[in-house]
Amino acid sequence: MNLFLLINVFLTPFLMILLGSLWTKRFPANINKLYGYRTKWSMLSQSTWTFGNKTFSRLFFIFGIISLIFTAIYDKNRFTSLVFIQILLLFIPFCITEILLRILYNDKGEKK
Repeated sequence: MNLFLLINVFLTPFLMILLGSLWTKRFPANINKLYGYRTKWSMLSQSTWTFGNKTFSRLFFIFGIISLIFTAIYDKNRFTSLVFIQILLLFIPFCITEILLRILYNDKGEKK
């Protein structure tokens, strides 16, 4: 694998780790449409906003580490499947956060 591809396959996990750690320490305190974990469910109330941002940032960091480990040990000659796996690991935190929001909060943003 050439250097360009090698840099690109490690870029996604490093960005996930960096953004996850930054957002864990400093996510937007108030609901806004510019920055943070912004979905219909996370923007229902201040409680869902805080929970969604905290949960997503922690999961993004954890899955970034998983992606980095997987990228480091995976066969670099199978670039296409590696990128597919990274994309899958990139979207899992979104799915988990949305599922948890729906389990813990009603459609008005109040805790169940």
